[in-house]
Amino acid sequence: MYITTQKEEFSYAYINAIASAAGYSFQIAPRPLDLVGVDITITGLLSTENQTTVTVYLPRQNIFSVEALIALMQQIASGEPI
Repeated sequence: MYITTQKEEFSYAYINAIASAAGYSFQIAPRPLDLVGVDITITGLLSTENQTTVTVYLPRQNIFSVEALIALMQQIASGEPI
């Protein structure tokens, strides 16, 4: 298995664990939908000339956790912007 495939599977497992612990379900999009969709968008850093890797820094307050997921789902349910 390629390392990139392993990383993808680990990320799905982590999201699944967090969602399950928060009481939500998690479903991976089928490949045809995944290939034409957007899984996540991260913005706020300047463009880079580096063509191999880019390090993304996430503030500690933006950690994906059970509490964070519950708060996001409650915001969505009440129509608040996220």
